[in-house]
Amino acid sequence: MDEATAAASLANLNLLVATIKRLFLIGALSAEDVKEIAEDALLNLETAQGRSPHLQAEFETARLLIEQAVQSIH
Repeated sequence: MDEATAAASLANLNLLVATIKRLFLIGALSAEDVKEIAEDALLNLETAQGRSPHLQAEFETARLLIEQAVQSIH
């Protein structure tokens, strides 16, 4: 992954986390909704990982970022 792609991915992740956090804070999403979104994201990640086994480190980092993002919302 080149630097531009990595930067775009981080920007997208941060925008998504901020959106989910805001929706949670205004009551549009419940804690259970946030948990289900994270579970869906992790399942999607696992599916993609099966198609790209050479990117194990990147997938592990993505998994950690998703988990940290959900923890920051609660």
